[in-house]
Amino acid sequence: MDRRKAPSVALFRRLVCLGCALLIASSAQAGQAERASSGYLEEIIVTGTKRAAAQQDTPIAISTITARDIAKTFGNDIRAVGDLSPNVNLTNQTGFNAVAGGIRGTGTISILTTQDPSVGILIDEFALNHVQTQFVELFDLEQVEIYRGPQGTLFGKNSTGGVISITSKRPNMEEFGGSFKVSGGGYDGGSENYKVQVGIDVPLIEGKLAFRFAGSVTDEEGYYTNDKDTAQFPNSPLYQALGVTPDLLPPELSLVTSGAGESLGGKDVLAAKSKLLWQPNDRYEAFFVWEVVRDDSDSPPGVNETPAGEGFLFELLGFPGIEAAGQKNPFSTGMTQQGNGINIRDGHRVDVDGYYLNQSIGFDNFTIKSITGYREQEETLPSTYTGEAFLSLFDATRNLERQQFQQELRFLSELDGPFNFVVGGIYISDELDFRSYATVGLSSLFPSVNETTGTIFDERGFLNLDLRGITGDPGHGQVKQDRKSWALYGDGTFQLNDQWSITAGVRYTEDEKEFWKPTGAGGPCNQFTEPQDAIAVDPMLPLKLEPFSRVTRGATMFPCTVPDLRITTSSSP
Repeated sequence: MDRRKAPSVALFRRLVCLGCALLIASSAQAGQAERASSGYLEEIIVTGTKRAAAQQDTPIAISTITARDIAKTFGNDIRAVGDLSPNVNLTNQTGFNAVAGGIRGTGTISILTTQDPSVGILIDEFALNHVQTQFVELFDLEQVEIYRGPQGTLFGKNSTGGVISITSKRPNMEEFGGSFKVSGGGYDGGSENYKVQVGIDVPLIEGKLAFRFAGSVTDEEGYYTNDKDTAQFPNSPLYQALGVTPDLLPPELSLVTSGAGESLGGKDVLAAKSKLLWQPNDRYEAFFVWEVVRDDSDSPPGVNETPAGEGFLFELLGFPGIEAAGQKNPFSTGMTQQGNGINIRDGHRVDVDGYYLNQSIGFDNFTIKSITGYREQEETLPSTYTGEAFLSLFDATRNLERQQFQQELRFLSELDGPFNFVVGGIYISDELDFRSYATVGLSSLFPSVNETTGTIFDERGFLNLDLRGITGDPGHGQVKQDRKSWALYGDGTFQLNDQWSITAGVRYTEDEKEFWKPTGAGGPCNQFTEPQDAIAVDPMLPLKLEPFSRVTRGATMFPCTVPDLRITTSSSP
């Protein structure tokens, strides 16, 4: 992942400090105005029917959460939405900073990058189509609308469980101002956490052109600690049964099984949006948003909670679960030291760059709206799953690049009669390049018979262990998916009287996915790939599906790949 394009956090913090004096006064005035109006029932406008309407007049199960509501929870991310809305349960995916859960029991707990979630999440009408991309920072918000139940006619197939629509604040066209917020805290044990949020409105041409910058920096030390010391290794039951003492283990194998006591599971996120709003006349509007996210948070810690008697291999090697080992604190755990290039210490790194342009032009009886967006996301997500501070027992990393494009065109009627409607079309493309690497280091701790000595000891007299499971080429997989989807939809409402109305909608969708995955063994090369894995193959014969990292066919090098399996699927209602 290219880190050079990441904005400077230090520069951002200096800008925040320089803007404090200007923002305090405007923040105080905004707070006074808010308190003065707090005694009135505010009308809530929602847009789930693809048109602005009062929530009380919209015949859909809706919950609307304001920015003020979310601020009171001190929530940092989208999980705060679930705390404020009934029937909504949003939490972390196990081992990942990604969304799990959904609405009314319908959602997903899968981190598969090619799977479409059943609850749609939109930010300023741009759809985020995977659980990792949906783990958004909640800042610079106007409101969040939650629509329960199937919303397929207006939002598409990825909304069978409902939709969460997030609307961000727009630039103030009339006056300069902004807000500044700092929050701090910590967990028992001395960890320090803080968050800085800033928003600045700059009218460029009064009433016609305005700019807004909003940024958020989150720096948290986690509440887990790398200090668990319950491992029996190297005095494991297996080695004791074989009569192997620690001095007989290969010197290349580290015997360290406890960490240095540092905090684990912290957050380090920079999120920023630059916005430009242009309203040259009463009919036309253009709203452009440039989004940047740089997430360098820790890898989520794992805890070895294996019940006694159920983790045979781990217990045999001397890594019992915390309950079996007599430990009471689940937040005292371990983090893998190193192994096979899967550096858990680098944390879960996510880079996002998004560009969104919403335009609308109004006429006497209708409005045309265009929603255009492009978003690219890069991820490197190393995770450890054993909760042990050994070199490596079982670790993996998921690395991907994803580019998503969306173009939607919408026609909304504004007729004086009882019938009004909205019709539109949308095109979406989603390109994914996914690679996974995994190392099962525990397999390297089982001895084998040495061919030279005929015993479980090597020529040097050390236990014969194949350490390539820890230091060699990790197992790998690769998937590419190219998805293209287009749809036409329509939704109309006939107002019978002041109390009754009839609404009907229809949608036609064509969705095509081209899926690429190498068959058998093979995968991308890396610095741990062994030279003997490059073999010569007769160029007139098909490549063999054997566990080689690299294959040479004649004079042509096929780097770490074998014949591929390509699947194309399409669907339409």
